[in-house]
Amino acid sequence: MRDFRLDLSQLTFYGHDLSRPESVLAEKDGTLWASDNRGGVTRIAPDGAQQTIGSIEGEPNGLAMDPDGNILIADIHGGAIYRLHRDGRHEVILDEIDGQKPLGAANFVFIDSQDRLWISVSTREIPWFVAAAHPRPDGYIVLMDASGPRIVADGIYFPNEVRMDADENYLYVAETMKRRMLR
Repeated sequence: MRDFRLDLSQLTFYGHDLSRPESVLAEKDGTLWASDNRGGVTRIAPDGAQQTIGSIEGEPNGLAMDPDGNILIADIHGGAIYRLHRDGRHEVILDEIDGQKPLGAANFVFIDSQDRLWISVSTREIPWFVAAAHPRPDGYIVLMDASGPRIVADGIYFPNEVRMDADENYLYVAETMKRRMLR
């Protein structure tokens, strides 16, 4: 993809009337899933048809798809991680760690090849925008595996999206308020 460029005149809008589509997932058949402040996600079919699914309180932010095709949602306002089934049913899978409930501003969730969840919590402060306006090192990363959830990194200035390298040797964290990436 060297020298890749987008010709803006060739771009078209895909999806409409979305409410804060912070994160998007794409399936092989062309279906898109976008986080949507109206309570969950909006499914955008390859033909453009849209359906909003879910009734989650809070502010859906980062998304991931589990091996069963369910959508995991990080709720940045309510401080929880939800599993949303395609029929709209949902359950909280994590809303407390080390006695702290809610988690804080759960920003993003990532699933690695071993089905472990990596969760960024941008700040322990609710509402989160207070920490965005006055940065502080109170964000953290949660690893949730068969042993349960645990904090694996702490003292981060507003961790945002997290990803692993192709070999899953390194975790990368976008540290928004410091304008840098951590590894």
